[in-house]
Amino acid sequence: MFGPFTRMARRRGLWLAAAAGVAGAGCASVVYAPVALAKRATPPTATIYSGAGTYSVGEVVQTSFGCTDEAAGYDDPGLFSCIDSNGATGSGTSFDQMGVGTLDTSRLGRFTYEVTATDFGGKTGTDGAKGTAEITYAVAAPPTASIVTPAAGAIYNEAQVVDASYTCAEGKYGPGLSSSNGCAGTVADGARIDTSAVGQYSFSVSAASQDGQTGAVTSTYTVVYPTGTAVVCDPDSVAVNQATTCTATLTTQPHAGAPAGTVSFSSSKAGSFAPASCTLSPDSALGADVSTCAVSFTPTVAGSQKITAAYGGDSAYHGTSSGSTNVNG
Repeated sequence: MFGPFTRMARRRGLWLAAAAGVAGAGCASVVYAPVALAKRATPPTATIYSGAGTYSVGEVVQTSFGCTDEAAGYDDPGLFSCIDSNGATGSGTSFDQMGVGTLDTSRLGRFTYEVTATDFGGKTGTDGAKGTAEITYAVAAPPTASIVTPAAGAIYNEAQVVDASYTCAEGKYGPGLSSSNGCAGTVADGARIDTSAVGQYSFSVSAASQDGQTGAVTSTYTVVYPTGTAVVCDPDSVAVNQATTCTATLTTQPHAGAPAGTVSFSSSKAGSFAPASCTLSPDSALGADVSTCAVSFTPTVAGSQKITAAYGGDSAYHGTSSGSTNVNG
C-alpha cells in the first residue's frame, strides 16, 4: 500500500498533480498525473479598419473599428469594453465587437486616433488585459493660387504681348499638390494671355491637392486701343498775363475710332488754365481716329515753361500722359 500525499505545481500554464508513497522497506515510488485545467489568457486585440488620411477642417469622417478576444472554450474572461479615443463604443458578443466612430477635424494639425480593447479583470473589469490599435490622420488647409500677371485691374494695349505668371502652394499639413492638375490657369504659366480684342477679360488659376481640396483665384484685366497724346500752344510766345490757346490731340490705331474722354493740363511755372480740362471731340479734318480739345493758358510769370496734357483713357482707349510744349512768357 502507498502512503500518498499530494503536491501541486504550476508549470507553463498547466497544473501537475504529483502523488508519492512508500512501497516496501527502503523503496520509493513516485507517480505524476498531469491534469490540464486552463490555458493562460492572452490580451484582446483592437483593429481600426478606416480613418487614416488627410481631411479638411470640419469634414465629417467616420471610422470603423473592432475588438476580439480568444474564442470561447479557452476559459478567457471575455471583452469588458471596446472603445475609441473619442468615446465611441463597440457592440456584439463578449468575444467579438464592432463599432463606428468619428474623427475630430475641428482644427488643423496631425493627430492620432486610438481604439482600446479591455478584458474583464478583478471586480470591475477596468484592470483587465488591454490591446490597442492606432492610426494617424491630418486635418489640412486648402491649397492656394496666386496670380502675378495679369494683375487685377491691369490694362494692356490691343495685341500687346503679355505672358502669364502664376504659382500654387499646398495648404498647411496637406499631402502635396496633385500631379495631374495641381496648378492650372486659363493658359499655361509663361504662355501668352489673350489681348486679341478690346474688352474686359478674366484670368483664373486653380490649385488642387492630393486630398481633394481646391483653391482658386481670378484676376480681371482690360484690353484697350493704344493712344498717343500731343499738345501745341498757339502762339507759343506771349507776354505775362496774356493768353495762348493750347490744343491736345489724341490719336490711336487705324479703324479704332476717335478716342473719347477728357484731357487735363498742367504747367511747370505759375499760370492759369481756362478751363482746367477739356472734353475730346472727333476731328475728322485730321483723321477718322483722331480727337482734339483746347484750353486757354495765361502765364503769370516771365520765362519759358512746360505745358503738359494728360489723357486718362476710358474703357476702350489707353490713358497716356504725354504731350508737352514750351510757352515763352
